[in-house]
Amino acid sequence: VLALLTVGSASSSMTFGDSSFALPDPLDTMPCGATLISSIAVAKGNLGRYDDALRAYSRAQLIRKSTKTMCSPAGAVLMRNKGMAHFGRKEYADALSAYLAAKDIRQETGTLKTYAGANLLSNLASTRAKTGDGIVAVEDCQNACDVHKQVGTLQTPGGQAALKQLKELKRCCPKATQVKEEAPQRRKASKDKTLKTPNRDKAK
Repeated sequence: VLALLTVGSASSSMTFGDSSFALPDPLDTMPCGATLISSIAVAKGNLGRYDDALRAYSRAQLIRKSTKTMCSPAGAVLMRNKGMAHFGRKEYADALSAYLAAKDIRQETGTLKTYAGANLLSNLASTRAKTGDGIVAVEDCQNACDVHKQVGTLQTPGGQAALKQLKELKRCCPKATQVKEEAPQRRKASKDKTLKTPNRDKAK
C-alpha cells in the first residue's frame, strides 16, 4: 500500500475538514483502497468528526461494491463502523440499519459466531435500547454473551462489557426477562392443550 501511494497520479480526492486525502488510481479500484479509507474514517470518528467519517465510510462502501468485496468480513467491519458513526451522531435508526446490514453479512459469511460478531450484537443491543425496543435489545445482548462463551472470549474486555450491558438492560427492561421466562410456559401450555384436544374425525 505504501509503495502504491508514492506512484501514479491522484484520480480522486476526499476532503476531511481542513485536510484532504488523495487516492492514487490503483487504490481507487482495489479492496485495499477501501481498507485505507476505512482506517482514516475510524481515526476521524475517534476524534468525534462523524460527518467526515461517514463520508469516508460511504466512499469505502462504493469501492467494496465495485470490487465485489462487500459481502466479506471486511465489509461487515465497514458497516459496523458506519453504524458506530451514526450512533455517535445520535442517528439511531441509521445506526440500526448499518448494524443489521453488518449482521446479514456476518451470517452470509459464517462469521457471526466470532468475537467480532459478538461485539456487533452488543452494538445492536445498544441501538435497540435507544430506539425503545428493550425486549429485542436484551435478546441481542444475551446472544452476544452466548457467542462470547462459545468462542472462549467471555473473560475478555468485550465479553465482560457484554455481561455488564446485559445486566443493565435487564434492570432497565424487566419485562424482557419476564417474557423470556414465560415463553417456555406458554409453549408447554400450548402443547398440553393440543394433546387434550379431541380428534373430531374420530368422534364422527
